Amino acid sequence: MRGNAADDVEMSNQGLNQFPQIDETDSVETIDVSSNSIRDLPYLDNFVTLRSLNISNNKISDLKPLSGLQSIIELNCSSNSIESLEPLSSLSTLKVLIASNNRIREITKPPSKSLIEIDLANNKFESFEFLQDKLGNKLQNLDISGNNINEIRSLRYIAVFTQLISINVGLVNQNPELKVAQFAKYLCPMLENIDGADCADIDTTEDFNADALIDILVNGTEGELRAMLAHTAGPLQWDEPQFVPFEADIPATPLKGIEERLRKIEQKIPEETASKPEKTKDTVSQAELREIREEISELREQVIKLSELLYVHDCAMKAMWESNK
Repeated sequence: MRGNAADDVEMSNQGLNQFPQIDETDSVETIDVSSNSIRDLPYLDNFVTLRSLNISNNKISDLKPLSGLQSIIELNCSSNSIESLEPLSSLSTLKVLIASNNRIREITKPPSKSLIEIDLANNKFESFEFLQDKLGNKLQNLDISGNNINEIRSLRYIAVFTQLISINVGLVNQNPELKVAQFAKYLCPMLENIDGADCADIDTTEDFNADALIDILVNGTEGELRAMLAHTAGPLQWDEPQFVPFEADIPATPLKGIEERLRKIEQKIPEETASKPEKTKDTVSQAELREIREEISELREQVIKLSELLYVHDCAMKAMWESNK
């Protein structure tokens, strides 16, 4: 079955068990044999003008026969039984690769350094380290959602994609309490969309301390990064720590008690009055009272800063404890 145009072959959903015989190999630009039961591909070196190939939703496991496609621009091989993309490393013209819903665990050779879009969703990846040097630096659209990775720190590898516009990692909705979108935007300043949400207008200048973040990405842990990315809006709780990593009695933080004592001291200070008080040897001047109030205020600010420090430390400890269970 042929398409209307002489350079198109449309044979999707035809119940095919093998790749169809196509005679005019020197003029075909598009082939669609998706949604069949094809297991094996013939070598397609003779298709010198082929620019788009759709072999999705079949039973294909080997892509070696595609290694000679020197004009291919777009390849859809999703929903098959593919374990390796290595045969595609010779396709220097390939720009769009859809390889989702397969059995790919790693990428040992770049499928093409000309790629501007790649979909690797729902495969078997356990690390995104391959992103660092296996996909070139021209990538604009990337989907790596639905893999076996929940580590936010692994996103650091996307920083090599200086032209990245859209990314789907599936980590934003999984971690609503963390600034994942801001983190991704910080790594890729041109990013406009992450996990389906618009992030073009996100301003990261106030979200992170650049030196501290880089130190965590290079030398730190997942727990430390999560603590940095935590949303801390709202009042801080100074009660006893909710997380106790060891089977021991941990004393409650004294900050709440200190705050309460400061409040009681402040209540004992008499209010300023317009009338001049009767002077005695024990009389405290209004200036001295104001100075005491200022000192109490400064102490309270120090208590708040210390509480924030303990809060971040508590979050980091909790995350590290959970990751090591």
